[in-house]
Amino acid sequence: MSNKQKKQVSDKVPKGMLKSTKELPVKNEARRPVINKKPIRKQAPPNNAPNPPRNPPRKPVNTQTKKAVARAMNARTATKKRRKFRGGNYILYYIMAAIIVVIVMIVLANTVLFRCGDIEVRGNARYSAAEIIARSGLKTGDNLLHVNVAEAADNVINSLAYIDKAEVKPSFPTKFIITVSEAERWYALSQGGVTVAVSRMGRIIEQGNTDGLTVVKGFDAESVETGKWLKSKTEGKDEIPQIVFDAAEKAGLEELDEIDMTDRFAVKLSVDGGRVVLELGPATDVEGKLRVAAAIIEKELGAEESVTLLLTNPEKVAVRNKPKPPSMSSSSTTTTVPPIVPETSEPSETEETYEPSYEEPSYEPTYEEPWTDEGTWETEE
Repeated sequence: MSNKQKKQVSDKVPKGMLKSTKELPVKNEARRPVINKKPIRKQAPPNNAPNPPRNPPRKPVNTQTKKAVARAMNARTATKKRRKFRGGNYILYYIMAAIIVVIVMIVLANTVLFRCGDIEVRGNARYSAAEIIARSGLKTGDNLLHVNVAEAADNVINSLAYIDKAEVKPSFPTKFIITVSEAERWYALSQGGVTVAVSRMGRIIEQGNTDGLTVVKGFDAESVETGKWLKSKTEGKDEIPQIVFDAAEKAGLEELDEIDMTDRFAVKLSVDGGRVVLELGPATDVEGKLRVAAAIIEKELGAEESVTLLLTNPEKVAVRNKPKPPSMSSSSTTTTVPPIVPETSEPSETEETYEPSYEEPSYEPTYEEPWTDEGTWETEE
């Protein structure tokens, strides 16, 4: 075998198994018999020698290593289904704990927490804070969650005539705040021989003291009792006073003396001490009508001129002189009548003077119809 062939064989076969070509058997030679060699037995140790231990001693393992191995085994052997089941248990525990906390907080809020320690009153001038608190029914020690604040506000409004509006709010954790709006005299209402003062909110606040207020007639109120809210028996009259006053304020007519709304379709205003009478007709487009009237009074009328303006159609205003009532100077005399002495009575030493009662006749101005073109202004649109 050449060196090249030996090299190829040596690359495939381990070196220990290679033999020289001289030792290789010849093809024609018979194979040598294989002799079974007996295994070599180890010699037994002497009787007095100690037996070697079967399991040699191991090194001690620390606690951290044991825990790490246990965690690794648990993570290896735990299934996905078991992990999900454990997570569900934890969520249930959290829900139960949250329910318990909510119940405890509710019990504390209704028993121990939110106890009223102070009551504050704002916006009061006519009534003292103690009086308003007493009328509201609030007390220190009340629970802020149990008090009906709407009922407390109604108690203040219904018991105090000069309170138009009241509001009660809890200020957590331990305070109530009462805010009031006191009423002011806005106009006077005359009905059945009784004159009462009415606030801007439409509440009757007092009787008799109506100096300097515009008098409203023909309202036909259900009641004129102090403290009651004004309401008309006739439908459509409740809003007329507020409509007229708001329109007059915007138009610049501040000196309103009287509003006659006996007929709600023929409302009349008396301005400047009764010198000018405005006939508005129905209470529609009141602001536009009063703006026209204010311009006529300022630019067209003299300071002493008394007129009546028909403002049913504000685009074409009719005006004529206001008639004056006849003079009653001739009838304002007194007469002296001797007393009548009965025959059976003794003569009187003194004489009494009697003044006969005289009622001044009422006078209602009459107007000639139809209106003439004379004294008529046409306003631009």
